[in-house]
Amino acid sequence: MATVLDTKVLPKALAAIAKYGRDVAVQGKPTGYSTTTGATTPGASLGTVKAVVGTYERDLQPGEVVQQEDVQLIIAGSGLAFTPEVGQLYTVEGRKLVALQVIPYSSGEQIAAWEVRVGA
Repeated sequence: MATVLDTKVLPKALAAIAKYGRDVAVQGKPTGYSTTTGATTPGASLGTVKAVVGTYERDLQPGEVVQQEDVQLIIAGSGLAFTPEVGQLYTVEGRKLVALQVIPYSSGEQIAAWEVRVGA
């Protein structure tokens, strides 16, 4: 059930992502692996979503979970045909990247947005 906070925050999050987001293609987790060639069989297409694309701009220390080349995606928390999860493939500005971490941001009882950290 939606809370008062959901009715205020969720529409604003969706509007910001729609306004500032870029198209990002999403594929499911790879479905197979060839021990001979080392190639993976790509997962099924999950469609294209709008995502605000950013970077992690802070001083990173060796061994931290976030690497400097990782990309931050903020995706709407509603209207998705899938649930973001680690291992999915995201094509961001022509680069194929894998989801390394997924964090839901709730506005109350509903998820307003997902942060997906993707990297090589």
